[in-house]
Amino acid sequence: MGAQVHLHSHGAIVPLLDDLADCGFDFINPFDEDEGFDIESILKTYSGKFVVVGGIPTSFWSWNEQEQRSHLERMASLARKYGRFIFMDAGGVPENITQTDFERILQLSRQVRGVDGVCGAV
Repeated sequence: MGAQVHLHSHGAIVPLLDDLADCGFDFINPFDEDEGFDIESILKTYSGKFVVVGGIPTSFWSWNEQEQRSHLERMASLARKYGRFIFMDAGGVPENITQTDFERILQLSRQVRGVDGVCGAV
């Protein structure tokens, strides 16, 4: 019917991923290293079967700027290598994150993904 199907599931779903891929889900999230997921292994095995969504651990928001940059650079490198990867955090933006910090992180994400200055890029 032309719809995209997105599965959101926390927990130990790795043993089910082959079956979930066979079900035809278009997107599955969140894949958070804080929950035990090896992002590169997930991308290597499944990015050809569904869009992998995640890679930004809940703890990311409390890291310093250099740690955030390093992590985003690593995720961007994996995205370039495997494709079909959407950066997303598993828990949402914490209430204590200021608008300034949020905008700085968005800008940093655009820079490491190479889309800084691209109209409409988030």
